[in-house]
Amino acid sequence: MTDIAPVDDGSKLCVACGICCDGILFSSVTITDPSEAERVRALRIPVHVVDERHFFDQPCSALGDNGCSIYTERPLLCHAYRCLLLKQVDAGTMPLANALRIVEAARRREVEIRALMNQDVATDGTPLVQLYRQFQLDNHDRLDAPESRELIKRFEHHQAELAEHFEPSMIKA
Repeated sequence: MTDIAPVDDGSKLCVACGICCDGILFSSVTITDPSEAERVRALRIPVHVVDERHFFDQPCSALGDNGCSIYTERPLLCHAYRCLLLKQVDAGTMPLANALRIVEAARRREVEIRALMNQDVATDGTPLVQLYRQFQLDNHDRLDAPESRELIKRFEHHQAELAEHFEPSMIKA
């Protein structure tokens, strides 16, 4: 867990949630400042460089079972990121308990969707969007089958919920 317990509701939500860190929302985080790339490396997060773009993969290597292991020192991009849910909690328009229920519902949906694809989040850290795209490629000739339609319906619902509560850019799949 973190070395200092979070005191405000926004920090409590971040530590309990981690959805922006675990590959549900993003597959990678782009680092725009070279000095920040060095700081991220110093935190033992692998930084990749492709075509002069510095980034680190999601799920983040600093995310453990009990949340972010480097929360108080986390990268500046992580510190600056505010999902829609966090903005509501910070503004006082959503109680922390309600926000945590929304997080838990998102996690349940992901587990259910992974089960439909015969994937387990505990053994496969591959982001759900990547698994879904691969499912579409592997099953392109069976997308009209009832089980495929059910998976597609649940995935699209999950994406819409993520867009509503966490990140509007999640509307694309």
